[in-house]
Amino acid sequence: MRAGIFVCGVGASLCSIQIELFFHHLYFCTMNRLSILSLLLLALALSACTKEGPAGPQGPEGLDGEDGNANVKNHSATLAVTNWLLFSNDLWYADITVPNVTEDIASTGMVMVYLQESQGEWYALPFSRGSQSYFFWAKPGVVRVHSQNSNGSPTKFVGKVRIVTATSDGFVRNPDINWLNYPSVKTALNLEDNSGF
Repeated sequence: MRAGIFVCGVGASLCSIQIELFFHHLYFCTMNRLSILSLLLLALALSACTKEGPAGPQGPEGLDGEDGNANVKNHSATLAVTNWLLFSNDLWYADITVPNVTEDIASTGMVMVYLQESQGEWYALPFSRGSQSYFFWAKPGVVRVHSQNSNGSPTKFVGKVRIVTATSDGFVRNPDINWLNYPSVKTALNLEDNSGF
């Protein structure tokens, strides 16, 4: 059927049939064109998906990054005479709150405690000189430093304390560090002194 101008001279029913046929024809032509257009767009979209080409040449090697601290953290504290509590006749202790000592660090990691004497020398605990000795233990959130003297009058250490914590992975990744030497550890791992206690 051809589209055109319809003249309704024969009768109203013939005119209404012709108008109805015209709109059916228009509807099916439009739907047919939309279907064809949809298929063309789908074919175009699928033809754009092609396989990847061959790999390009290797790029230049990047610069070495700065060494990280491999899960190692530093905590700073200062002990005063008032921080020490009597445990027994020859044993005193001081508790230091250390958030870096997590459950994981306490059970499988490493905790190192360093005391700095008035001359500036750092000593890793445990440390003994004559009858005087210092040692520590750690649990999640706390490091307890002990001062013991076999002569019965322990020295209450006063000064700076550094507590270095490392995950087991952090310790294994740094086998060449002298963990007993605080300045070496601090320099090798770029540790900053964080305030505490």
